[in-house]
Amino acid sequence: MENFDKIEQKVEEAIKSLEGIIAAEPKPFFYTRLHTRMEQELLQPKTILGFQLKPVYAYSVIMALIVINTFAISNFKNHYTSTSQQEYYSLYQAE
Repeated sequence: MENFDKIEQKVEEAIKSLEGIIAAEPKPFFYTRLHTRMEQELLQPKTILGFQLKPVYAYSVIMALIVINTFAISNFKNHYTSTSQQEYYSLYQAE
């Protein structure tokens, strides 16, 4: 019971200490400056690791990947058919 009285007394002391507190007032024009700063952040281009995120850059990277993949696939097909033809003809030549 003694602990309960001590806890209750400390709670009352804490509540009494909060009664005299006045709400903090922001500096004049705080919200105007905050609004301006938020607008500036919206107007700046988005960047990741120093690269700007613009659709033009994304489309150019996608097109470059498509061209590289097309080139690689066509070379693979040419190499595969020429290799298989050489093996086919080499079997007949060996006989």
